Amino acid sequence: MNSTALFSLVLVGISAIAAAKDSAGVPDLPIDYTVTVDQWWKQHPLNPAAPDGSFKIQSPEPVVEVSAGSSLQKAIDALPATGGTLRLAEGDYAGGFEIIHRANIHFIGQGKVTISGGQNFVIGNEINRDYGEFCLAAVKKKPDATEALRDLPTHNIYFSHITFEQSPVRLASCRAVMFDGCTFHQPENRDEGAVDANGKKVMEWKRPTAVTGIMGLQGIWLRDCDFPGSHAHGLYLDGAQGSGIINCRFAGIKELWNNAVILFTNDDCSLDVTGDGKIDPWERRDIRYFVADGCQFGDGYKRGALAVSGRDVLAQNCTVDGKLNSFMVVNAKLSGKPIYYEAFGIIAQNNRLDDVRAIITAEAAKNRPAKGLPDWWVWTKYQIGRFTILNNRIKAGAMPLEEKPGDDPILGPHKIEGNGPDAKF
Repeated sequence: MNSTALFSLVLVGISAIAAAKDSAGVPDLPIDYTVTVDQWWKQHPLNPAAPDGSFKIQSPEPVVEVSAGSSLQKAIDALPATGGTLRLAEGDYAGGFEIIHRANIHFIGQGKVTISGGQNFVIGNEINRDYGEFCLAAVKKKPDATEALRDLPTHNIYFSHITFEQSPVRLASCRAVMFDGCTFHQPENRDEGAVDANGKKVMEWKRPTAVTGIMGLQGIWLRDCDFPGSHAHGLYLDGAQGSGIINCRFAGIKELWNNAVILFTNDDCSLDVTGDGKIDPWERRDIRYFVADGCQFGDGYKRGALAVSGRDVLAQNCTVDGKLNSFMVVNAKLSGKPIYYEAFGIIAQNNRLDDVRAIITAEAAKNRPAKGLPDWWVWTKYQIGRFTILNNRIKAGAMPLEEKPGDDPILGPHKIEGNGPDAKF
C-alpha cells in the first residue's frame, strides 16, 4: 500500500470514530465475550476517559414540544412508529406511562421537570409486566416471550434531566436505554409497625426500588444520576449485560439491610432461546460486562455499595464517603438447571475507600440441597474467585479481599496490588 492510500485509510478511520461519537441515539453495541471487562470498557464510546470527551446523544426526529401537565402517555402514543423526541417543558407531569415494543423515543427535560406517581414501564411486550407470567411463557417457548428475549425489541430509549418523584421505572426485554442527568427520589419507605399473618412484627416496605430491570436487558446506562431518597435499593438489575453506571451518586441509607446497587443473575430467563441445543453467553442471564465508573456512595449500606452475583464487573474511580462494611459483595449464584455460572473477571481499581472494612467480600456457594427440597435436588456448582484488586485507597488494617468459603473454596490466583492508605491512582 502506498503512502497516499494509507493516509486516505487513516482519514476514513478517523471519520468513522467521529461518526460514532455523534451516533444517533444510545449506543447499541454487540459484546465481545473474548475480552476482559476493562478492555471492553476502554473501547466503549460512553467511557468518560475517551479522548473526545463525554459521548453526546443525538435525538431523533420529529421533535415535539410537550407542555407541563400534559399526558406523557398521549405524547408517546402520538409519535410515529419510527419514534421521535419529546421536549418536556419545565413543570410537573403525572407518571404511569408505558413504552411497549417501541424504539427511538427520547425525553428531554427543559429546566426542572418532574414525573411523579405511578410506575413507568419500558418493556418489550405486554407480558413483561408480570415476572411469573413471562418466565412461564419463556420456559414453554411461547413465541411472544422467546422473541422478546431474543430481540429485546424496545431500544434507543433516552431520558435526559428528569426527576422521577415516587415514580419508579421498570425495565424488561429492552436494550440501549439510558438515563442522563436524572434524579430518582423514593422517600422513607418503611412501616416498622406492620405485622405478618402470625402477628409477628415485620418490616414492611412501602416504596419499591427506584429503577428495576429484569427479564432480558442489554445496554442499560445511567450517567450523572442522583439517588437521594431513602430507598431500599437505588438500582436493581437482574441479568443485565453490557451496561453500567457513570458518575452517579447514591446517598447512604442508615440502618437498612440493603445495597446501593444490586447486580444479580436472572437464572429463570437463562434459556436456549434460539433452540440450537446450547446456551450462548447472551442467553445466560448472568450480570456480565457491567461497569461502575466515577460513582459516589454514601455510608450505611449494610451489605455494601455493590452486590454482585455474576461476572465481568469493573468498579473504578469510585468513592465511598463514610463507613461501609464492604465496597463490593460478590456471592455465588446457583442453578437448578444444568447451567454453570462463574464469578470471575471482577475488577476493583483506583477507588477511594477511606473507611471501608473490605474492598471485596467474596461469598462462596453452599451446594447442598436447600431446606425443604428433596435429596435428589443438587444445585449446579458455581465457581468464584480470581479477583483483580488494584490501587484502591483504604485505611490501614482494611482488607482488600475478605474470603468466605462455602462448600467450595474461593479460587485463585488473585491479583492484589497497591492497596492501602498511600495508594496511587
